[in-house]
Parts: sequence; C-alpha cells; structure tokens
Amino acid sequence: MGRLSTYMITSANSDNTADDSFNAFQLGVDRVQIRLPNSPTRVVERVVSELLSRVPDVAKRLFVNDRVDIAIALGLGGVQLPSRSFETADVRRSTGHKLRIGVSTHSLEDIRQAERGGADFVVFGPVYETASKPGHPGFGISALREAVRTSAIPVYAVGGITVTRIREVAATGVSGVAGISAFAEVESLKRLMKATQC
Repeated sequence: MGRLSTYMITSANSDNTADDSFNAFQLGVDRVQIRLPNSPTRVVERVVSELLSRVPDVAKRLFVNDRVDIAIALGLGGVQLPSRSFETADVRRSTGHKLRIGVSTHSLEDIRQAERGGADFVVFGPVYETASKPGHPGFGISALREAVRTSAIPVYAVGGITVTRIREVAATGVSGVAGISAFAEVESLKRLMKATQC
C-alpha cells in the first residue's frame, strides 16, 4: 500500500497552535493546516510567524484555512478552502500557481467541483463519527473508496481517523490522512506516524 501522507489540522485554540504544529513537524508530519476560524488576522499572522521563526524551512508545507491573503503574504505553501468558502476557480485564477489549493469536500459532486476549479487535492469526510462533527455518523469506508476511485486528484481522508483504522483507510487507495484529535497529542501522533508507514 505504501506510505500515507499526513496532514495535521490544528485545533481552534490559538494558545497551543504554534507548539502543536512545531511538534508535528518535528515528528515528520508532511503538512500542517493552521485553522483558527474565529481569530482575527493579527492572531493568525502571529501564530504562523512564530512557527516560521522556529522552523523556517517548513513554509511550503504550511497551509492556512480559508485565508488566501495570509498564505500569500507570509509565503506559505497553500490554502485549505472549507466547503462553504471562496470558489476554488476564483482562488486559482487570482493566485495562479503561487499556492497549492486543498478543498474540504463532503460528496462526489464537491470533489468534481474542486477538480474543475483547479484544486491540487481534496480532503473528504467525515469518514467515521468524530467529535468535531457531532451527530454525523460518518460517510463510511465505502464512500471513501468511491471518492478515491472517481477523483482525478489526491484524496485525504478525515474524520475519526485513528491508529486502529489506518489499515482499512489505506486499503481504499487514499493519498493520505488528515485530522485534529489524532494529531493533537505527541504520543498518539507518534503511534499514528508509525501506522502510516504501511
């Protein structure tokens, strides 16, 4: 099956975001998405700048949620567009290929729209039930398999991804896994990183 790429999504707590992201990069996470949806611009910029001052060589592996302006201003690798955000095509048109664009998707139609708009990859889910989407049972492994089968661009699985589910997720052919809780604690992240070397 090969190694799965790893994509950490930070929690909404700006107090620990820089430290958590630093730890993730130190443990070998491929990409980190700074996700601070309710924070003002100055806070997001401060967190990103602090992280870059500690590990300047990770700028191209650092994404920011929804904030195209910050991604460009700070020379980051890309932007992650939520499902209800800017049109992917508009972002691609305005930025050219300065940024890699990830899009959060919840259906095959979402994936098709992201592809048409010029996205570089999609994050699909929630695959399983997860605390970040209370009341949502998850789309299931069959839906993930279909998403991977029909997508022309890389698919990352998100939602309820745990160490014990990695092998099942990897069998669908996904390019990688994304998440919040599985990446949040150092010990759980170490186990996850080991499991993704499948």
